[in-house]
Amino acid sequence: MIYGILFIILGALILLSLSGNIITIGIIIKGFLAAASIVFGISNFKKKTEEALASVIFGLLLVIDITIGFKNPLSFGDVFMLYIGSLLFSAGLIGIFSFKVSISMKKNDKTQEEKVFTPEKNSELKVYIDTSWSDNSVTLNEDEKNKIKVIESYKNSLFKNYILFENNELKLKNKLRFDSIKSMEKMANIIKIPENYETHIEINSNTGNLLLDLFGINNKITKIDAKASKIHIIPSSKNDSEIYIKSYLSNIIFEIPNEVFVILKHNGEFSMKDLNNFIKKDDNTYVSNNFENSKYTCTINLVSEMSKISSF
Repeated sequence: MIYGILFIILGALILLSLSGNIITIGIIIKGFLAAASIVFGISNFKKKTEEALASVIFGLLLVIDITIGFKNPLSFGDVFMLYIGSLLFSAGLIGIFSFKVSISMKKNDKTQEEKVFTPEKNSELKVYIDTSWSDNSVTLNEDEKNKIKVIESYKNSLFKNYILFENNELKLKNKLRFDSIKSMEKMANIIKIPENYETHIEINSNTGNLLLDLFGINNKITKIDAKASKIHIIPSSKNDSEIYIKSYLSNIIFEIPNEVFVILKHNGEFSMKDLNNFIKKDDNTYVSNNFENSKYTCTINLVSEMSKISSF
């Protein structure tokens, strides 16, 4: 359509010149340059280059010269200088606006924040985490034993973030704003749990890393849904506990404390060639080889599809 407009303008100029109207060869050439410049500029305007903007400005100025006319008629030397001026003017505009945008993005895009919450005493603490493309760490809060601390670091342009604490429930959710994750920086979450509360944890990890260090946490039940993630789990050494894992295309690593006896019940497809310090029982379950030294038991229920399981 754009090229159709170009041909219509040129054809009209030629027909008018042949019909006896005072249209010189110079006007026809200017008309051709104006139409070609505007067509080129509009076609490449989305690229936001100096040439595209300069072409539009140059073409419009030529249209003004042909229709209205400047105070002094433009020679071909003036037309050349008009294009140079349009190019310099466009380069200045794009440089100023792109500089302002880049400075604003650098100042405002990165967010680092720390939030502290105080749970009610003598009650169960529930933690819900739902993340994608993130590095997550759940550990014991050794500094403030009656507080929950959440430390986050992320880019506002990449992630939508939500955090809420009420009724002794912590809910943390962050998702990518875009479907593509190529070359993007991950979000980082550190959740520090107090030791004086019985804790229930549920985690959904989609394409991320998770360190779940429950060693010093009074954890009873943990549920994990992992997709294309790397999960490192250290069971609680404070009491008997249960961990439920649903894994798809993930790498699950168990770090077994000396004082925790682990029973691993599994179902599905996975690789267990690096499952160290475990013994296979007749009922197809695996148990850790530290039964004599253990104080507590952690039962792990694993459902897996094409995942890798290892331990140390």
